[in-house]
Amino acid sequence: MKAYQIKITEKKTKPPIWWRAVIPAGITFSALSVILDDITGEGETESFTFSIYQTLDLFEADEDDPLEPRSWQNDAQEASSTFIDDYFEEKKRLSYETALFSAGIEVEKVLPQIDLTAPNVMKASFSPDVDFFNERLQNKFELTKEAPTFIKKKEIIKKLSQSRRFPYSLKPVSAKDNLAKSMSHRMEDTAALFRPAIGKPAPVSRDRCENRFAPKQERRRMSLSQILEEESLSALRGTAKELRIPRYSVMGKDELCSALSAELLKPETIRQRLLSLSTIHLDVFEQALASKKTNIVQGELTKLLFEAIQQLYYAFVFPDNTVTIPFDVADVCRKMDLSDIRTTIEKHEWLEFILEEVIPPYYGYLPIDKFCRLCARRRDPEIKPEEVMELYHQLLPENNPSIILDGCVADGHMKDTKIYQHIKSAHGNKPYDIVPITELQALYDNGYPAQNAYYIQLKRFLLKESERDEDEICELLIDLHEEIAFGGDFDDIFGLFSDEGFVLSMGATKRLASIMQNVMNHTRTYYNCGYTPSAIHKVMLAGKKPSLPKTIIPMSTEAAKLMEQAKPDIEKLGVKVDLNAAAVVPAAGKDKKNRKPGKIYPNDPCPCGSGKKYKKCCGR
Repeated sequence: MKAYQIKITEKKTKPPIWWRAVIPAGITFSALSVILDDITGEGETESFTFSIYQTLDLFEADEDDPLEPRSWQNDAQEASSTFIDDYFEEKKRLSYETALFSAGIEVEKVLPQIDLTAPNVMKASFSPDVDFFNERLQNKFELTKEAPTFIKKKEIIKKLSQSRRFPYSLKPVSAKDNLAKSMSHRMEDTAALFRPAIGKPAPVSRDRCENRFAPKQERRRMSLSQILEEESLSALRGTAKELRIPRYSVMGKDELCSALSAELLKPETIRQRLLSLSTIHLDVFEQALASKKTNIVQGELTKLLFEAIQQLYYAFVFPDNTVTIPFDVADVCRKMDLSDIRTTIEKHEWLEFILEEVIPPYYGYLPIDKFCRLCARRRDPEIKPEEVMELYHQLLPENNPSIILDGCVADGHMKDTKIYQHIKSAHGNKPYDIVPITELQALYDNGYPAQNAYYIQLKRFLLKESERDEDEICELLIDLHEEIAFGGDFDDIFGLFSDEGFVLSMGATKRLASIMQNVMNHTRTYYNCGYTPSAIHKVMLAGKKPSLPKTIIPMSTEAAKLMEQAKPDIEKLGVKVDLNAAAVVPAAGKDKKNRKPGKIYPNDPCPCGSGKKYKKCCGR
């Protein structure tokens, strides 16, 4: 049978949590959702969303309690009537979201012929043993060949509870053909019902057509109140709750629209809501503000950007891909300083980058004063150390993966005290190295330290020895950098090459091992407090100062004379000089003639004339 090898990576996890699995072809997106829920162990949820990155097609569950709808989901096809094959054949990437779980899915391989009795997990990032995954999957799913079926997720779950039969089709119906066919049949059935009553349609004059569409430009001029009137009462109440409108729960729709319009047009409200956007969103918003004509949306990305702004009620996207800014919103915004909003957004984005891409792999946690210094490396726009924590507290919770812990800014995973204690133990008494701006900028722009000479060497080697393009190599470098920074061992790191299908000769593999050793020695890691292994070794050696004794005792007469002269300088170092502790005065004996008067030290010649040291002769 035919199957697909996929990689499921849970979003916003450091280090990344992922599963590599084999799933059957000939199943719908609803069936795929059932498999994903079981593999990831997130539980069965009836509401879910798939989003295909390259085509921006969306497949959403058509269940009794669907996810909160968004305007750009209006054209979504039902997941229960769309097979995965049309999309997986081109090895596309997609996103999977439920109310509690979010993951990226990459189709790595198409397997034309494989013996598969149930979905299979090949590898998991957090467990070397995948037998318990596969045992569970074998017990739940029994792949059964059937004709194409279009049943919803809850029906699939119900059938699985009654028997293990999990249907797949050898000849899945094309999603586009199925949709076109079903729509055509519906239209024909509807026309057949109305045709006898309607009769022959009346002719429409050209003048009537022109008059019908003449006011099109005028209809594009909308007020904020008109946009709000298009919303449901429950959606309006949700926004009113967010904006803390008094008595919103007892207001009728007209009164609520009026209250919301007044609040949403306040400059401070506009500023706060625009701060939730990215600089890319602000770019298209400013372009629309500057234009005096109806804006035509160019490309799906721009449409998505405008639809995000529409969620704030500051834009409206029409079905014909034109967009308008409410004229009363535009009037207020043109009087505001949007450059100040842009600057603040850029600062927020820099902090989000530090919190997501620098703190977890390089430090784990960082004292607040050093965190402020790190963020203040940014020069355009300039961020002052004293404003960093104010910016930190302005971040939206969904954009801030960190916590404050023991006077430190820490990765959110530190909520687990075992992880915190592990990293605290790894830090020990090591100093922290604050990453320079050149390296931070390279990491910000590329996802890995592209300015690092050893990464440059590795990139050139891979481009030369493999048939991969530069984009694929850069994606691999991002994964390698993350794996090394989080403490992956040599086998795990080399496993990334085999996972990506790199095949090298024996000689090339040896050269790669040598290059990778240098890369690993010059990659910053959290257990070295931001230092690379080669740098921390030098720092720790340089930081070891020789311990000084509390008291110095001379062991010979010559040493006693020198120490007596240097005694004031030595005592300035906090060290005492005891000139008499080791000195003795020999008792009188038979050898009075040879005996020298005064003190004798252990290393002085013995006064008996033996030629030995006193401590090895008469001083024993």
